[in-house]
Amino acid sequence: MLDPKYSKYAAWRQSDCAVKTWMLNSLEPKITASITLALLEASTTKQMWVAIKEMFYNDGNNSRIFSLFQQLVNNKQGERSLLESFAAYRGIINEFRELLPFFTNLETQKHEWENLFACGFLMNLNEQYTTLRSQLLSLLSLPYNLLL
Repeated sequence: MLDPKYSKYAAWRQSDCAVKTWMLNSLEPKITASITLALLEASTTKQMWVAIKEMFYNDGNNSRIFSLFQQLVNNKQGERSLLESFAAYRGIINEFRELLPFFTNLETQKHEWENLFACGFLMNLNEQYTTLRSQLLSLLSLPYNLLL
C-alpha cells in the first residue's frame, strides 16, 4: 500500500477502489453475498485478491486430484501405441500442474504435497471405506495428519 503522503496517493486509491469494485462485481451473486464483509475489510485490491485466493483455492479440486492420481497410477499402455500412451500420461500431468501449481511459499507447497499423499493413501483403501473416502475428499483441506 502506498504512503498517504505520496503525491499520487489519491489517484492510486481511487483506481484501487475501482478495481476492488470490479472484482466484487465479477463474482457470482451467491458467493458475493456470503463473503462481501470479509472482502470489504481488505483495504487494497491485493489484500482482496489474497483473501479470495485463500477462500477458494483448491475448493472442490480434491476429488479431481484423486481421480487424476488414480489415472496416473493405472495408466497402462495396453493396446495403445507408445505415442498414444505417452500423450495420455502428459495430459494427466498437465492437468495436475494446473490444479497443483508450484508455490514460493514452502508451507503452502508442503500442504499441497500432503494432500497428494493423502489421496495416495485413500486410493488404496478397500471398498468398504468408499463412503469415508468420499467424505474426506469433499473436505476443503484433507486431514492428512489424522491419517498418520
